[in-house]
Amino acid sequence: MQIIKPGTNIDFVGKMQVAVAFSLLLIAATAVLWFTRGPNLGIDFLGGTEVEITFQEDVSIDKVRKALSELELGAVEVKRISGERGVSRTYLIRVEKKELTTKDEGGESVDVADLVIDTLGKKVAPYDKKMLGVSLVGPRAGADLRRRAFVAIFFALVLMLIYIAVRFEVLFSFGAVLALAHDVIITIGFLILSGKEFNLTTIAALLTIVGYSLNDTIVVYDRIRENMRKYRNKPAIELINSSINETLSRTVLTSGTTLAAVTALFIIARGAIQDFSYAMILGVLVGTYSSVFVASAFIVFWRQRVAPALGLDKKKRART
Repeated sequence: MQIIKPGTNIDFVGKMQVAVAFSLLLIAATAVLWFTRGPNLGIDFLGGTEVEITFQEDVSIDKVRKALSELELGAVEVKRISGERGVSRTYLIRVEKKELTTKDEGGESVDVADLVIDTLGKKVAPYDKKMLGVSLVGPRAGADLRRRAFVAIFFALVLMLIYIAVRFEVLFSFGAVLALAHDVIITIGFLILSGKEFNLTTIAALLTIVGYSLNDTIVVYDRIRENMRKYRNKPAIELINSSINETLSRTVLTSGTTLAAVTALFIIARGAIQDFSYAMILGVLVGTYSSVFVASAFIVFWRQRVAPALGLDKKKRART
């Protein structure tokens, strides 16, 4: 199935300078957001207690907040999982208290989660014990998860570089990893801007974006490599343009169907699945853009600027 007519010749290379400038602007904005606002780290990375509770009747969010404020647990976040206008049955409570135990009214040591649940059951409304969910993350575990998250993304990019260097050549691998890093950085920037929470679900989404974006980039690179072998004397601009246009139908179809699926999940789902689908929407859009402009722009830049400056073209022609 082709939705782009054969013979289409859109001048992508002519727009690459504007696209690269736009990408650099977004990356700079992400850096500013990272050091000023910072990511909204969740319980997974900060440590603390998370309780999802479903009451047997609708209760107002203000009533839940008031009951929890009397416990003096410090920073407590309350979110409605369902309902509207400040009323719901299901709430997500996050207590950013790294210690998982505290003192009750009698001075006895109790779990923070137990204290929250008992207080809400007594002062707000009866709750459904079968629908109760509790997550506990200690301070050391949170710090360890943060470190492992960054290590996972770093090694994913390194392994992708090695794979493409073997599958194609070193030049292509640097272009692909540049595009993947571009996708991750800009997606993180939009997540910070929108105030979305960074947790293990977010890391899973970022790693999925790396794999998805690489797949799209590989298709474009494969066609560029084929055309390089077929048209050895063809100018770089014409070769890159024709390669992108030849794979444009596949790119639009793949990205369109993936975007439709994750958008449906974002609308229908709640909680972790909704957060995952939100990050994926950003990743699909940015990944498709980078496959066309960032990854291909690197090849154009290398063949037009770097290779002639280093005399690599003359050496290559001499070998052939």
